Amino acid sequence: MQDVTAIITSLRKSGRFRLTDTGSNFNFSQLSPSQANLIFWVGIALLLLIMAVIIVQLLPVLQGDPKLGIAKPLSSEQTTKQTWQNLAEELTRQGDYRGACRAWYLALILQLDQDQKVFYQPARTNFEYLQDLAPYPLLQKPLTELIIIYERLWYGEQNGTLEEVKRCQEAVKTAQMLSK
Repeated sequence: MQDVTAIITSLRKSGRFRLTDTGSNFNFSQLSPSQANLIFWVGIALLLLIMAVIIVQLLPVLQGDPKLGIAKPLSSEQTTKQTWQNLAEELTRQGDYRGACRAWYLALILQLDQDQKVFYQPARTNFEYLQDLAPYPLLQKPLTELIIIYERLWYGEQNGTLEEVKRCQEAVKTAQMLSK
């Protein structure tokens, strides 16, 4: 261990970063060119393998995995308030009340972002959106009501009811009227 420390210290002091310049007794001359080549390519292969493992581990995060509570990034088609409102109505007709409440929630957040009342970013928390609305206390109430329903259904993995969807829709309509 002291040899390694001495080598690192010597490299640092010399400003040179070649092992041959440290005065250490590493005997690499016994390696044939084919052995050195083999060691090099095995090192490259290990590096690529490590990178592949890291990428495979990060794929669920990059793609958005509901099991991890990570939402997929919104595509450009899904970033309008109207798209989310249409989806909310369609999901309500299909009986997916949980999805409908989430769609109403996103419609409102995007509307508030468009009106420059909140700054939409998928990684932001509901509390941060409520903080953005501090200058608009009348808007906080409908958003709070919507957040309470949305969080319970979405993160609690509950199905929800038609009555809850109607409350979400009303909260959105109220907030949209107050936002103008």
